[in-house]
Amino acid sequence: MQKAANVAAAGDTVYVRGGTYHEKVIVKNSGAAGNYITFSSYPGETAVVDVRDIKMENYHEGGFTVNQKSYVQIVGFRVVNSNSTDNGGFGIVCVQSDHCNVKNNQTYNTYRSGIMIRSSSNVIVEGNDVELANHDGNQEMLAISGSEFVTVLNNRVHDGGSGAQGGEGISVYYGSRDVLVKGNEVFRGPRVGIYVDAYKGNGYNITIDGNFVHENQRSGISIEAEKRGYGLNNIVVVNNIVYKNATSGILLGNWGYGALNNIFIVNNTVVQNGSEGGGGIGLWNDRAKNVVVRNNLLSQNTQFTIQINGTPPSETTITNNLLDGFRNLSGETRGTNYVTGVPRFVNVSASDFRLDAASPAINAGTDANAPKRDFADAPRPNDSKWDIGAYEFSGTAVTPAVVFSDNFNAAFKGWTKTGKVVWSAAAPRIGPRSVRLAGNASISRVVSTQGYENLKLTVYLGAASYENKETLQLSWWDGSAWKPLTTIKNGSPRENGKLNRLTFILPAAAANRADFKIRIRQSGADAADYGYVDSIQLTGTPIP
Repeated sequence: MQKAANVAAAGDTVYVRGGTYHEKVIVKNSGAAGNYITFSSYPGETAVVDVRDIKMENYHEGGFTVNQKSYVQIVGFRVVNSNSTDNGGFGIVCVQSDHCNVKNNQTYNTYRSGIMIRSSSNVIVEGNDVELANHDGNQEMLAISGSEFVTVLNNRVHDGGSGAQGGEGISVYYGSRDVLVKGNEVFRGPRVGIYVDAYKGNGYNITIDGNFVHENQRSGISIEAEKRGYGLNNIVVVNNIVYKNATSGILLGNWGYGALNNIFIVNNTVVQNGSEGGGGIGLWNDRAKNVVVRNNLLSQNTQFTIQINGTPPSETTITNNLLDGFRNLSGETRGTNYVTGVPRFVNVSASDFRLDAASPAINAGTDANAPKRDFADAPRPNDSKWDIGAYEFSGTAVTPAVVFSDNFNAAFKGWTKTGKVVWSAAAPRIGPRSVRLAGNASISRVVSTQGYENLKLTVYLGAASYENKETLQLSWWDGSAWKPLTTIKNGSPRENGKLNRLTFILPAAAANRADFKIRIRQSGADAADYGYVDSIQLTGTPIP
């Protein structure tokens, strides 16, 4: 093979027949635009490059090495046993090169990275399988270091070695820029699944899109700028499925010193992370600015759904996320326009995180910062509204049914009253009549939710003439205690003498209950203090 590498010129393809070759290959010449030099296993066969105990002269050296060359492709090889520890120890290396394509190869049992792209540009790393990389050595399993205009597409990176000084699955670092990491599966690694780090350079325009990151021994996806004076800008994390990683699903780290700016975490599905301590999405970096967390689906992560633990809240925008398993951990936040409830995946045990037709994630997202396509490359939105999570639902969603409704127009019946409660024709009202509470008073009602889930409660509430400790509170009964949904106090925006439309997505515990109750109660009030109620509606989707 090396003899061929010595003479191959622009436009040549070197086919290597199946078998095992005990040699390293250093590419000696460059191709040209439209005329790559291609090294390829012969069609239908696999050439194995076994470099066990072969001496390597330079640090960035492996079974295949492309150093300061252009327009070279390495296609379809199996590179194994790169065990050199002083220098080399890589599987396939492109260093200080441009237009270097590494496609459909396998690397196995490498002391350092299976694939290393260092100080290179216009590179494609596609369809490779990287296994048992960092076997006692440093670096990362698939490394993009100090490079630009790189696409890392549809690779499998898994079952890493026990290296104590590295071992991240896919790492984009050292001032890399304009990098797309898309469609990869990263699993059972000894550290972080996908890691973005500025390190000793300013990294920017890095997109982590549509990857399946699961069962790694640290977090699924982490972002940090480790070295002082360097930073990251415009980092986009979208459409990823992050599942059963030992610590957090997606994490803005707190172990460095550099700046993070413009971090977008949007439309990811983050499920069952944190078995060894951690949770869903952790915003721990106190140097981060303009962090956007939107349209993410977080389900049954161990310690938290979304936690702010260092990142300034004023630098965060957290909206339209689905939260299944809110833990009330210190710093945990729901953000705004959130949805609660069981996400209803097609089949979690089979790693099928598509939404079924009754999922509360359907049509609950926002178009702001949303990607145009989903994890499966289907267009977003499917109809006029965006979904939450990595998958856009492609069928017809279940239409919510009305579980209970009362507009108080025809009569005031079925409610339990305490204190002075008036069925009133006076303003404010939506229709002919509303309900007015004067002084300390309440109304409550049993509403069975049996057979329904994904409950949404809409009600018009308001108050007037409050002072001191007067409150109007809307609550629901969970079988043992009243759970507040909202409280209107003196000086709050809804203490305005008007009826204000409020909508609440109820927790999963409210579903399928014969003893579900609604209560509106005015407390600490005198006869001249008023609370107003009108047009209550509870909707839900039938439980299959």
